Amino acid sequence: MLIISGIIYIIRLSAKKVKENYSSKNSNVEAEEKNLISENQSIESKPKNNSSETLKPIIEAPNIEDSTSNVRYLKRPNPLEIVQKVEGMPLLQRESVAKHYVGLKVDWEVTIFSAHKLKNNLIRLMMRNQKSYPWIYCEIDVSDYPEINIAEKGQKINVKGEIAFVKGHDIELINCELLFV
Repeated sequence: MLIISGIIYIIRLSAKKVKENYSSKNSNVEAEEKNLISENQSIESKPKNNSSETLKPIIEAPNIEDSTSNVRYLKRPNPLEIVQKVEGMPLLQRESVAKHYVGLKVDWEVTIFSAHKLKNNLIRLMMRNQKSYPWIYCEIDVSDYPEINIAEKGQKINVKGEIAFVKGHDIELINCELLFV
């Protein structure tokens, strides 16, 4: 019984200190708010210009150009590491873990296993890394890569792309770029 009353005393003491700490921080916040309000009122009390001129920010954001040359492609994790990580998870966690790889931009050296013609000048490539699983898929426009017309099974290429999904031993890439080695 003595232990329980001691615990209750400690809890009450802790709650009191938290409340005191909160109220002192709260009063500091209130003082800062009052200071900002008074600064704002002094700005508003200045004479206003009747022109339709817009106010310019004090700090302007830098002009950032969007350039694909600044995109970072990763060599690792490689396809085998990704599949091993996903397949090493409990069954009901695999899909969730696989989703963490979606959007990752990769640059892998692979070998062509097969190529299939689709519609509209598209070719679906089936590739693998290190002469084993997993399978890596991507679609390319044959007019962008005419070399694909004479590519042979086992030919090495570098593929850059964004992971669209990982499922089982399959990795689908989108927005692919090829470099024939």
